[in-house]
Amino acid sequence: DLTSDGVAERRSETTSISEPRADGPTPHLLTGLEVAYGNEGTADKLSGRLSNVSGLTIDVGRAGLSDLPALDIKADRKVTITFIRNGDVVGTTTLSGGS
Repeated sequence: DLTSDGVAERRSETTSISEPRADGPTPHLLTGLEVAYGNEGTADKLSGRLSNVSGLTIDVGRAGLSDLPALDIKADRKVTITFIRNGDVVGTTTLSGGS
């Protein structure tokens, strides 16, 4: 599992909706989910733990990170991480294993 600290808006609460409404010509029952989002502090950092992984690619643009973010990643083996943005490789790094 890896977590990007570069995304500020995160889902904070999900509430079920089931209520009668009459905001139109026909009364109806509204059902679904209401999702609330909250802003949290951001950092240019990727953190977490990797197990049984020797290589992975991370789209830093979609993760809200710079081309070479700070890493706080523990891995049980040597791991090569490739960073991409808009389909182009923008960096690579290799973590030593056993940490």
